[in-house]
Parts: sequence; C-alpha cells; structure tokens
Amino acid sequence: MRVLRRCLVEAWDLFVDDVTTVSMLLCWIAAAWLLLPLLTLGVWSGPLLFAGLAAIIALRTRG
Repeated sequence: MRVLRRCLVEAWDLFVDDVTTVSMLLCWIAAAWLLLPLLTLGVWSGPLLFAGLAAIIALRTRG
C-alpha cells in the first residue's frame, strides 16, 4: 500500500508544480461550466473561457 501511495504522490508531483495555480484554473473551469450556459453568449463562451485561463496563467507566471 505504501508503494502505491508513493507512486501516486510522484505522479501528482510530476504534473502539478503549483497547487495554487491548479486550484485557480479548476475553479475558473467550474465557474465557466456553471455560468457560461446561463449567460447565453453563443460563440463567445469559448473565447471567454480561454481568456480567463490565459489571464490566470499569465498572472501566476509573472515574476
């Protein structure tokens, strides 16, 4: 069981370097999934989702 846990922790660390950034991205995706269909933006839902993700990544990677 310890070996399985260690493997899972290693896999998590391989893909997730900054937990705060991942949390913010997941929150934005969840909010967009819940709110964008209610706003009836049509074709602008996709670009709005992308703009939010890009803004989070840009702000989190600034020095």
